[in-house]
Amino acid sequence: MRNLTGSAGEVDVVAQDLPRTGQGRQVAEKLALGPSEEKQVTFRIQAAHAGPRDAWVGLREPGSELWLQKTHVAGMEELSRLDAYLDRSYYTTEKQARVYAEMRTDREDRVAQGLVLDVKLTGPAKEPLAAGSTPCSDDVVAINLDISRVPNGAHTVEAVLRNKAGVELGSVQLPLIKRPPAPDGANEVKIDRYNRCLLLNGKPFFPLGAVGAHYHGRFADWKADYFDAQFKFCREAGLNCVIDWVGYRPADTPLEDTRKCYDLAHQHGLKVIGRPYGSGRDLRYSSPKFRDAAAEMIAAMDPYLAMCLRHPAVVAFYHLDEPQPGLSIDDTLQAFTDKVHSLAPYHPVYVSLTRYIHESQRRWFGTITDLLGAHNYWYVLRADGLQAMSGYWR
Repeated sequence: MRNLTGSAGEVDVVAQDLPRTGQGRQVAEKLALGPSEEKQVTFRIQAAHAGPRDAWVGLREPGSELWLQKTHVAGMEELSRLDAYLDRSYYTTEKQARVYAEMRTDREDRVAQGLVLDVKLTGPAKEPLAAGSTPCSDDVVAINLDISRVPNGAHTVEAVLRNKAGVELGSVQLPLIKRPPAPDGANEVKIDRYNRCLLLNGKPFFPLGAVGAHYHGRFADWKADYFDAQFKFCREAGLNCVIDWVGYRPADTPLEDTRKCYDLAHQHGLKVIGRPYGSGRDLRYSSPKFRDAAAEMIAAMDPYLAMCLRHPAVVAFYHLDEPQPGLSIDDTLQAFTDKVHSLAPYHPVYVSLTRYIHESQRRWFGTITDLLGAHNYWYVLRADGLQAMSGYWR
C-alpha cells in the first residue's frame, strides 16, 4: 500500500474470500501511513470449504463500509482442483445434458488418490432428478445426465470431486435451464460450450459481421436506400450478421421502422444482434443520471423484445456498451440481462469490451451476460500491421 498524498492517514485494509456457494470470510487490518509512505500487508484466510471462489482486496475508511478502492484478486481459479461446465447454455428437446469437468491435478496424483467425480441434478426443492459418476484418470471427463423427463425450469447440477476415502476435494454448482421449444417463427439460439460456437436452430453458427446502421428516424426514402446499400455491401463482403448500432429509440425510431430495417437485413441473408436502446447523454457511465436513465431504458424494452423474439433475423442482443471494471453497476447490468431473459429467453446477451477482458469481468459469464468478447477498432491490412496491433490484444 502506498500513500500518494502529502498527509498522514489511516485506512482499513480488507481482504475477502468469497466462494461461489456458501458463506465467505473477511479479515481486516488497520494501517497507518505517513506522507508518501509505502507498506506491505499480507493476509492469510482459512477457506471454509473447497470450490471455485473469488477474492477481493480493498481499502475502507476506518469504521466504515465505504470502499475507497477495491481490487479483484487474479488467479483464484488455480486454487480449485476442479472446474466444470454444461455443454449447453439451456436445453429444450435434448434427451441428455453433458457435464464436462476439467481436472487441475496431475494424472499420477489423481490415480494415486483414486479420484472420482460424482454429479447429481436436483430440482428447485432439492429433489433428485438424475445422477452419474466416473473415475478421473483423464484431464477432462464427461458425464451424461438423462433430462428427457426433467420438467422445464431452473435446476442445479452439482459436480463433486472425491478421493477413494470419500473425502470431498472440490465442488462446482451449475445452473441447468430447461425450456419448452421456441415458439413458431422464433430463432432458438444456444451456446455450445464444448465446441465454442452458437447453435442456431440446432446448427453451428459463427457470427462474422460488423457494427452498422447509423441513422435514426423513419425507415423511408434515402435512409432505406442507405441501409439497403450497407446490408448489400456486408453480404458481398462475406459477412453473415450485423450489430444494430442505432438501437431502439421509441421517441425517434418507431418500432415498425426498426422491424422494417431487420426485415431488410433478413432479405440480404444477414442475422442481427439487436440493441434494445439508443445512445443518449444520460446513458453514459459518467453521467450522474445514468442509473435512472438505464432503469427507464430497461423498462421501455418490452415492445422491442416481443418483436425480436419472433423475428427471423434476430439472434442475440447487445448489452450496454463496453462496461469497464470498477464502475459498480453490476446491479444495472444484471437488470438488463434479466429483462432480456424473461421476454426473449431464446436469444443470448452479448457484452463487448475494448481490447481485453479484465479478470474481474470473467465473473459475468452466465449472470450479467451470456457472451463476453473483446474487439478492436482497427482493420489490419498487412503482416507488419498485425504485429504492431498485437499489443492491444490479450
